[in-house]
Amino acid sequence: NKKNYFDRPRPLNDLYIILLEYVSIMHRKDLAFEELLRFDFILNNKNGSIPSSIAKDYRNAYKEKIHLFLKDPNSLQIYLPHYLNMSIKNILQHINYEIFKIDVTDSNLLLKETLIIFDYGLEKNNEVRILKLDLTTIQ
Repeated sequence: NKKNYFDRPRPLNDLYIILLEYVSIMHRKDLAFEELLRFDFILNNKNGSIPSSIAKDYRNAYKEKIHLFLKDPNSLQIYLPHYLNMSIKNILQHINYEIFKIDVTDSNLLLKETLIIFDYGLEKNNEVRILKLDLTTIQ
């Protein structure tokens, strides 16, 4: 208990950081674990900012292409039809997107850049729809 983890209640963000620190110490750095932890955080925290220790900067390289994808009526019709008549600004209030270095939706955790769109706009039982897209889809 050198870090006083049990001295007070911890915010949710801190728990993710503590878990990452523990795994890093016990098992060294593990890309698959880090990506799964980031996926779990985004899945369960619609409006939370990702703690810096698990945040990655992968999405900036694709930001413009993803925004063009979200503005395209054909893409929306196929993948997100319930946002068809919304502006991109309104769509981004209901979704989050992230690029992962591994396919976090595949149990084999293949090393493959994967775009995941988290659709929080369904509002039914706090359900989150996960949409996995090949990055070639948005190019």
